[in-house]
Amino acid sequence: MLLIRYHEHFRFEPHEGAYFWMADGSIPILCKVSHEALRVRSVRDGANATLPDTFRRHRERIEAIAGQNYALRRRPNDIVLVLTRDLAPPPM
Repeated sequence: MLLIRYHEHFRFEPHEGAYFWMADGSIPILCKVSHEALRVRSVRDGANATLPDTFRRHRERIEAIAGQNYALRRRPNDIVLVLTRDLAPPPM
């Protein structure tokens, strides 16, 4: 099943990343994109943006990756993680 956005709010923790909620039907699922993933993505974008701004700019992609990781059952500690390798893989 695909995850859908639970609500618009997210919580940014300066040394951890951004926490956001998705839903599997009526079940809320906690997700997190790592601080490092946001930092690396921001640098690669070349934008002088804050990490919360980077999250907002890439939110749809981040949510899609979270959905893929959820489907693959990647949920350490019941949190679906989006890591650097997911959001900003090394250039080929």
